[in-house]
Amino acid sequence: MGRRHVAGRRGRPLWPGAALPGNLLVLAWPVLIVTGLRQFYNRGGPLRGSSGADALLFMLCYLPWLATWASPSLQSYRSLVYSAALAVQYGAAALFVARLGDRRESHALRALCAVMVLQAALPFLTLLYTAASGTPSTPGAMRRSMSRSAACVP
Repeated sequence: MGRRHVAGRRGRPLWPGAALPGNLLVLAWPVLIVTGLRQFYNRGGPLRGSSGADALLFMLCYLPWLATWASPSLQSYRSLVYSAALAVQYGAAALFVARLGDRRESHALRALCAVMVLQAALPFLTLLYTAASGTPSTPGAMRRSMSRSAACVP
């Protein structure tokens, strides 16, 4: 167990394959929430957009990150692409929740909207903090610095 802990401290991931399903789940969360809200609130009349458009947006966000993760030459852009994907996904979900008519009366919907806005902004704030702190731009150094600031940006 000691070697695993030390290896994790040096910035080498213990299970690099875990990034793929983990990031897939983080990016899929707003799609699942919006799909559930769309089905629940659709009883009062049709809502803007569709679940198919949400799934397409999800794929347009996930596939560029997957390409940067898989390509050795694009590794330095991985965090930036993932942050942009999070901002697009969570921003679109927050916009959907903000447009719901019942949001004005529902504390839960207002809280959900606020959480999604924060989740869209947090990765970029973390990248700005990392850039301002003067850490090297290598992917391993960026990942170590971000893990200290309590944000999940692979």
